[in-house]
Amino acid sequence: MLVVLRNVPFVLTTCHLIIFLSFFFTQLLFAGYHTPNENEIWNFDSLVAHSNGVVTGSFPSYSVNDTITISPNDLLVVQARSVVTLSQTSIVVDGAFRAIGNANAMIRFTGATPSPASWKELRFEDSTEDFNHVLSYCIIEYADKSINCINASPKISHCTIRY
Repeated sequence: MLVVLRNVPFVLTTCHLIIFLSFFFTQLLFAGYHTPNENEIWNFDSLVAHSNGVVTGSFPSYSVNDTITISPNDLLVVQARSVVTLSQTSIVVDGAFRAIGNANAMIRFTGATPSPASWKELRFEDSTEDFNHVLSYCIIEYADKSINCINASPKISHCTIRY
């Protein structure tokens, strides 16, 4: 197939078509919001401001409407007393993740409906940032897989995981 781009002939090969379709379907499969991988420190307020509706709300209550992916060079910090409500979606951590509450200010990750498997998971992917994966004084409830570690070892302390 011959395509003309800016008066320059361009031959669309099968390889080009496969690359385009791979990109297109990857975007469909992994929709949601990906942080831009620019060594940024994110919190849920900054996700609300930049995610085009994937994350809504304001401190302390946030709703996650589609998958959030924390890119390899980025960090998501979840403030103490935050309540993060997810609806059939996940938070995928390729970068760093710190959810550090305390005994008087727990962090809650919960489902949009109070029933088992209301949301998917907190997924920690293989990375060199294990020392930066911390969940402390968190309640994780109504998730299908709760915490899913793919060759990752987050530090988890004083947390409650329940249906």
